[in-house]
Amino acid sequence: MNTESRVYFSKGKLVILWLIFSLWLLGAYPFLFQLLFSYEAFQSADGRLMPLFELAFILLGGVLCLKNRADMAVAGSFVLLAFVSTVIVNERPLSDWINGIRFYVPLLFMLPIIRYAMATEARRDYFMELMDRSLYLFLWLQGPCMIYQLITMGGWDYGGGSLGVFQSGIISELIYMISFYLMIRRWDMSKGYFTNIACNWILVFLLYPSFLNETKSSFLFMLMYFVFLMPLNRRTLKTLAIMIPVTAVAMWAFIYVYNSLYGNKVQSRDTFSLEYLDWYVLGDAADLEMMELAYEATDFDEEVDFQRGLKMAAVPWIMEDQKRDGVWIFGNGVGILKGHSEDDPSDLGGEYKWLFQGTAMTLQMLVLECGALGVVWLIAAMIVLFHRPASMPKKRNRNRQMYGFLVSMLVAVLFYNTSMNIIIFGIIYYYMSFLCSRWSYTDNLGNITPGAPMLQLGGIFTKVRYPRVNTDKQ
Repeated sequence: MNTESRVYFSKGKLVILWLIFSLWLLGAYPFLFQLLFSYEAFQSADGRLMPLFELAFILLGGVLCLKNRADMAVAGSFVLLAFVSTVIVNERPLSDWINGIRFYVPLLFMLPIIRYAMATEARRDYFMELMDRSLYLFLWLQGPCMIYQLITMGGWDYGGGSLGVFQSGIISELIYMISFYLMIRRWDMSKGYFTNIACNWILVFLLYPSFLNETKSSFLFMLMYFVFLMPLNRRTLKTLAIMIPVTAVAMWAFIYVYNSLYGNKVQSRDTFSLEYLDWYVLGDAADLEMMELAYEATDFDEEVDFQRGLKMAAVPWIMEDQKRDGVWIFGNGVGILKGHSEDDPSDLGGEYKWLFQGTAMTLQMLVLECGALGVVWLIAAMIVLFHRPASMPKKRNRNRQMYGFLVSMLVAVLFYNTSMNIIIFGIIYYYMSFLCSRWSYTDNLGNITPGAPMLQLGGIFTKVRYPRVNTDKQ
């Protein structure tokens, strides 16, 4: 009896439950906390909570779950690179190196944890059952949260759904990712493109919260969504010919709703004109002049969130200012923002505070902190993530659709924000990326099937039990 109890509370189960707990806590408590208290109180609480979660993921991913050699190489090489860049090349304190590692926790340790959770069939089935139903419920949760935010705060960047205000970008990314993943899981290869979409109309309907905030990137995500749903077969061209006008109608609806909510508030520009797109990404002469003023002044204290294109263009200014050999190779060292903080930055972060206000981008931070070697490391880390094991056959082309969508999302995110450095995004993104090269796992489990009731999403609400066998042996 004691043995059975000991096995039941195995390390594998505890890791899985920790992932699900983290998903729901980090994915729901911001909205609830801000609803009950205030955004300022949330910032204070989040500043204390996130280091604890980051430490937990470091311990799990770096101690308990780090067993795969490729994962060891990914994590170990970055930790070494960050140490050399920060402590040796830039002669900054160890505390900056330690705090800087926190910023990259999902990129370093999420894959080993996901791999551990799926290392045996028993663990894998249990984890996928819990994860799939959590994703479906999380998708439903966003509508009520964002409707409330639209009514009470007017939407805009406040429409972050259950992730709270100022998280509109990441929640839009997650909405499209989750809906796409579940759509692919329910895709019936014996049916046509539009028949499948019609049979799973609820998943398309659940994209509507992305219309309720000011995230213009949702326009791109919608295009990716419908394009990558196309199966790669002989009927693709015919489907494409029909899909183009249908997608155009869907985008027109998105633009119409967006302009109805926000169009009259955007500096008299047509929100989706080429002129506005150019200004949104690259700014105009006035924005460039203001950024040059911020760069040259030592006491620039205005709260300005410069356009992403301008911020990327400013990266060479900062790199060349350092006047050190090898700055483009090793960067300026990690910990510029001491983790995720703008309130207590490093000397470099304080000097160029204007650059880090508002939106930051993963690629921007990686180049500034780790230089060209950091970019090479990221490419290698993503190759490891998407690598198909030799034991996994090339299973139908649905995994190619997931590959295309997730890689496109990765490229967009690198230039758009720091979602890849956020734990909740990392849990979901790494889970889907791990599965898309092991698609036979989804077929073997069969918890989501095309023929089951749509609201239940194919048996997604069946009771889940963890097996009473030793699942810790790999």
